[in-house]
Amino acid sequence: MRETPPAIAVPSHDSSADPASKPSPRGGAAAPGHHHGPGAHGDGHGHGAGTPPGTEAFPRLEVSDLVARGMASGRRREMVQDGAIALGLALLALSQPTERLLGDGPALVRWTHEGHWLSLHLLLQPLAQLLARGPSLGAERAWFLIAAISWAATYPVLARLGVRAGYSRLAAGAGALLCLVSPVAVLAGTLPGPAGPLVFGSAVLFAALERARQHGGADPSSLGVAQVSPSSPKSNGALLGLWIAVALLEPNLVLLLPAVLWCGISGEIESSKRWRFVVSGLCAAGLLLALMIGCAFLGSGERPGDTLNHLLARLVGTTSLGSPGSLIWLAVLVPSLGVAVVGVVELFRRPGEAHEGPAPGWLAAFVGVPILVKVLAGTPGLDTSSWVLLPVCALGLAAFLQRLPESRRMGLIVALFGIQMALNVGFHWAMRLGDPTREWVASAARTLNPGDMVITKDQVHDYLLHHRFRVRTINLRTPVELASELRADWWYDARELVRDHARHGGRLVLDWKVDSPPSGARDYPFPRELHELVLLGPFVHLGPKADARVDLDQGRVPTTFEPENEALPAALKKP
Repeated sequence: MRETPPAIAVPSHDSSADPASKPSPRGGAAAPGHHHGPGAHGDGHGHGAGTPPGTEAFPRLEVSDLVARGMASGRRREMVQDGAIALGLALLALSQPTERLLGDGPALVRWTHEGHWLSLHLLLQPLAQLLARGPSLGAERAWFLIAAISWAATYPVLARLGVRAGYSRLAAGAGALLCLVSPVAVLAGTLPGPAGPLVFGSAVLFAALERARQHGGADPSSLGVAQVSPSSPKSNGALLGLWIAVALLEPNLVLLLPAVLWCGISGEIESSKRWRFVVSGLCAAGLLLALMIGCAFLGSGERPGDTLNHLLARLVGTTSLGSPGSLIWLAVLVPSLGVAVVGVVELFRRPGEAHEGPAPGWLAAFVGVPILVKVLAGTPGLDTSSWVLLPVCALGLAAFLQRLPESRRMGLIVALFGIQMALNVGFHWAMRLGDPTREWVASAARTLNPGDMVITKDQVHDYLLHHRFRVRTINLRTPVELASELRADWWYDARELVRDHARHGGRLVLDWKVDSPPSGARDYPFPRELHELVLLGPFVHLGPKADARVDLDQGRVPTTFEPENEALPAALKKP
């Protein structure tokens, strides 16, 4: 005996299938109100005008309500799942911060520490300033928090991108996670600075470009096409507005303007409207750059020309700390992305199925323009591949995993995660062993005590002393950058700080080698002022002890002295 399937099937309009349409016991015609001819459905829902709700043969209204509630519940469940995964990623990033100084973060942390509210990052700088004023945070931890949250928030964007493209939740979520845990993406999420927001802004803009693709050519389900054609002025204006919004996060996202313009004019649109859209985009770019320069000028007090040079240096990558050369960057591109490069290969391959469409043309501008600008005109940062290629890799990985048979899909996902984690471990140790400040940090950890005051001439050391060791510093590079009329006041304030520190029993630490004279290197432009500064209190040297020359008479390395010490070098005794 065949059992009735559990699924609800829509019944046909055959009179034999409807009990109400059968002849009455008296042999008369069907009951009134149940005829299936034209005009018989008075309420438009398939039941008669006189039939009370709930008594019709098939409860279509109830079923549609159940389906709507089920879909809404599914969407809520997916949102909770995405939020839980994003929260886990954020906590993971905050628990594994990258200690090596890289990228543009140190400069922004220094601006935040100095109290600046405006910079080239029009949205992030005020946010970081507000967070830094919170309890027990500080400037660097505020930027760590911004990077971790931005990196984690990228997961829902990439996962929803794959789902809208017609791929399963498993394929879309696994593709997004595999890209986010690639070595260079993890680095972006664990570095204080704008790398995490840069990845997030790029993913948001990429998803918007995919939603705005034209209906013609490719199947709308192949790459997540929205219901609005890019030839629509409303759609083009929304794309341009979103590009402006994400560019306020990070100036590097300005380089994605060619992709936005390409996507906007790729549909069937009149030539005059195309030129109007292009001119509008270029004018918006000019106004945006002028706004960035003006805000950065107000925040720093520099000349507008210097601020413009800083912006151009940021766009081409020459200010990014620790950036490799262009050839080195190209060589480490594949290992830094790991298994995510499979997504790039998948997305650019020839369509293998009838329903698959080719990659959009604007994708070449999205990927090629930023890389070419940085390779040919400057130096690509380590995070360049993450914000340029990560959305592409996520969509391609989702397509690759979707094509696999279900019997092999889960096993391959686990294998890919294992390979990605192994690459992460190797990348992490390579970054740690290649850290130029590793030995100095170990020496500082042995030497420094709470309450010390350190005199240094190194900007990187000054950053680490401020934000990692939490000690007071006197940065000797500051008077070099000051105007000549302000230097005397700076040296006076520095002497007062040192005198007050020594008066309260504090220790003065000199950040140079232990075999160097107290004044440090002889090429410092203000030796007399520095001599007067170091005579104000007892000091110790902070530097590698292996470079010290041992005093054979004393049998030890001299590390401290008082101003009246007879062993004081003759150069320091001069008035």
